[in-house]
Amino acid sequence: MTLNWGKGIVFVYSIFALSMLGLAYQSTKHDVGLVKKDYYDDEINYQTHYVKMQNARQLTTDLKIAFDSTGCDILLTFPTHLPKPSGKVLLFRPSQTGVDATLDIETDAQYSMIISTKSLLSGLWKIKVDWQANGKDYYKEQPLTIGK
Repeated sequence: MTLNWGKGIVFVYSIFALSMLGLAYQSTKHDVGLVKKDYYDDEINYQTHYVKMQNARQLTTDLKIAFDSTGCDILLTFPTHLPKPSGKVLLFRPSQTGVDATLDIETDAQYSMIISTKSLLSGLWKIKVDWQANGKDYYKEQPLTIGK
């Protein structure tokens, strides 16, 4: 069988078309994990979220989020001039769905909360703290890189 220009062009285009069909089929098998399933609701409620961030910015003493690399712990220090806080801490991993963790805020007498990172994967995390104190809602978010 001799290969001429006509057969060569048909052969190349056929291989290209088959590879495109194969890639399209493979792409349907891949799970495109959205960061959040309910992002529309978050957009609608953004004004309340913005008010919480403004309340946090107006505090005389800010919530401190620190990573203790020696002990592998996250230390949250809440303002002491407010009553004891209540709320949630979300440990959010932007690069991977299904590994996020939500914790209730439980502070000690010094208004501190220690979160162990031993069960968390290495990499970038966002610490999202949504808390209430003194009849107001507050919100603070901070990126944190955990390395092991």
